[in-house]
Amino acid sequence: WAVFTNGLELSTKECKNILQKSPHYIGISIESNSEEIHDHIRNQTGAFTKTIQTLKTIVKLKNKTKVIILKSK
Repeated sequence: WAVFTNGLELSTKECKNILQKSPHYIGISIESNSEEIHDHIRNQTGAFTKTIQTLKTIVKLKNKTKVIILKSK
């Protein structure tokens, strides 16, 4: 099974809870490699930073779960 998220509202505790359920994949969507564009598309200042922080947290905590980064065109 898989979890897909934009990574905006996941705390470290929530990341741990998800990983304890052993998903095969966690997909995180990133709208752009540009912070400005990502935040504009998400209509939220700081969205890029929050998403990257969630990604780093998941990578740090993960065991056998694969992380997929989904970038829109």
